[in-house]
Amino acid sequence: MTFKVIYLYPRSSYRTPLRSDTLWGLLMVALRVVAGDQAADAFIEACEAGRPPVRISSAFPFLVAPTDTGTTVRHHFFPRPALPPPPLSRPDTMDPDRLFEQMRLGKQTRSIQWLPQSLFEAVLQGKLDEAGLQRALQEYRGPWPQLYLQDNLHTSIDRLTGTTRMENGAGQLFYSREFYLGRRQGLFFLCTGEVERLLPAIRYLHHTGWGGDSSVGKGHFDWERGTLTLNVPDQPTHRVLLSLYSPTAEELAHLRHHPEKTWYRLERRQGYAGAHRLTGGAYRKPPLYMLAEGAVVPDPGRPLCGSVHRVLRSGPVWIRHSGLALDVPARIQGT
Repeated sequence: MTFKVIYLYPRSSYRTPLRSDTLWGLLMVALRVVAGDQAADAFIEACEAGRPPVRISSAFPFLVAPTDTGTTVRHHFFPRPALPPPPLSRPDTMDPDRLFEQMRLGKQTRSIQWLPQSLFEAVLQGKLDEAGLQRALQEYRGPWPQLYLQDNLHTSIDRLTGTTRMENGAGQLFYSREFYLGRRQGLFFLCTGEVERLLPAIRYLHHTGWGGDSSVGKGHFDWERGTLTLNVPDQPTHRVLLSLYSPTAEELAHLRHHPEKTWYRLERRQGYAGAHRLTGGAYRKPPLYMLAEGAVVPDPGRPLCGSVHRVLRSGPVWIRHSGLALDVPARIQGT
């Protein structure tokens, strides 16, 4: 299964994690700037109607490593699928040492959220269940991406007096978080569909920055296009999410019909709508609950779609939140 890929090479730290809903929002704002309201509205209306011209994943890490021949190779990392837990035998019949070892492996590997492509494909093809994946992670000796976090302390300044802004008799201290990638690392996101329609928007974001604090140098990336092939099974039993996912009514009914085959982490997504076309500044959007990347859902016989929600209205402008899906087929053991 071949995807189109956008590679982002960091020129600075960045403030905003580039999840699929955030990427969609940034690209729609940029598309409106470079292509005009008519083109942007047509694109968004197609997404709302369940016919998205482009589907995108969240951004995942990659790193560039040298080879023995003097060339370089990219190592891609993907979200860890939410596999069913290893089955436990009856306590009176199970070997205590084996039980302890299984629990120890689970504890040591539970914080690992990214899988190298080789292990990710092994899960998709049904070669690894959760217990096998834990052992494979213990034995893996390849490169790992490094993501560094830094919380910066700030204080709000009263622009009229030039002093600390006071509320309720106290200053207004707050923290902002920045993300740093290690050397020779970057982010990539997968795309399907008419990706050429988004290239002007990507070029625009190359100049203006991706996400928060871009006006002070955060979130600036060089970029390039590429392709990536994943080895997936021909007869899948499930779909694994590479994006955040808000199912349509039909898809939700399918999940409810197969609760024993659905494994996921539910995530509350909420943020601010920018003031690009809104009067009165930025608005905090209502929360939306979605399945996180790595969710495992029963295969409905076709790729998942997801939905775009209208979450807020400011005058004539509707604010949308994307829960469109990008998924890959998989054969999941233990279900």
